[in-house]
Amino acid sequence: QEVISDNKGQIVIKDIITLDESEPGISEIFNLISKPVLSQYNVENDKVNIEGFVNNKVLYLSNTPEQPLCCHEEELPLNQAVDVKGISPEMKCDAELEIEQCNFSMLSEKR
Repeated sequence: QEVISDNKGQIVIKDIITLDESEPGISEIFNLISKPVLSQYNVENDKVNIEGFVNNKVLYLSNTPEQPLCCHEEELPLNQAVDVKGISPEMKCDAELEIEQCNFSMLSEKR
């Protein structure tokens, strides 16, 4: 096996996560755990198209005493094309996803 390239691509995913009506409201966000999942990839000439999603778990303090600590889980889609000079469809590709940084802010309190 010969390594043609060791490329890295970066994508910024910015989205709003909304609680279901059945979930307790948020008083304070405690933590956000995000994990990327690779669903599939497609190798083209000089490019690899990556599809997957980011699984997000929001751990939060609720505004209801019956259930003070809650977790909301939501998936956000990701699609990215990575330029890889010299790659072609008949070649094998090893694609790995990782999260470098994850930020959050609470836009409004759900009651």
